[in-house]
Amino acid sequence: MTTAHGQTLLVDHRGTTRLTPGQGAAMTDAITDGVELYWT
Repeated sequence: MTTAHGQTLLVDHRGTTRLTPGQGAAMTDAITDGVELYWT
């Protein structure tokens, strides 16, 4: 998820992890490749 302040965060069973903008973009792009991501 990208916040209003431009931070990219991954929230999973291990907690919240800050990602680089590139990592966030790669996860978002993966959706078009058929990877299922669930945003909460």
